[in-house]
Amino acid sequence: MKYIHLFTLLICLPLFFTGCEEKRVTVSYPEYEAAFRNPMKGFREFFAPGRDRIRPEYPEPYGSMVKEYMQWNMLEDDPADGVDNIISYSNHRWKGVEDMNVKVIPRVFLVWVEPWHGGTPKDPAIPDDLVGWHWPKGLAPQVSPYKQIPGSVGAYVEEKDKYIPITGGYFDPSFPERVENW
Repeated sequence: MKYIHLFTLLICLPLFFTGCEEKRVTVSYPEYEAAFRNPMKGFREFFAPGRDRIRPEYPEPYGSMVKEYMQWNMLEDDPADGVDNIISYSNHRWKGVEDMNVKVIPRVFLVWVEPWHGGTPKDPAIPDDLVGWHWPKGLAPQVSPYKQIPGSVGAYVEEKDKYIPITGGYFDPSFPERVENW
């Protein structure tokens, strides 16, 4: 409520310094009792696609947005793939979202957690599994000299491997062109 008064004051302030010296305008708005569904920030709850079952009440009534992590290879696995894959996968993942009046923020990714930070391969039995690496065909998986520190998410490079370059993945020569064409 303070912000509405401050906003009103800022709008009416120029009126005080114009030719209307003697007339003052006061604007009062009725109080809005219901909560706002904040369209720019919103609330969201965590949902792990492929692992968590969608509950009948999902999302919670206060939820106004869902952040959807989408594996690159599910949207485009071959450079010749068209927009049909994106539409098909989006329809599969977002079925009924219009009825819930929820916004979806798509986030496309290639690697959930790097192997040298404790990442594990994708489980082929779970098609929507986020875990693992999701390199499309034609891009070699990333290979690097990093090794995981046991019992940690940290990584290190052994002295003998410090000049070994990272290859494949993001460092594949065709990667920038593939991203640009996508």
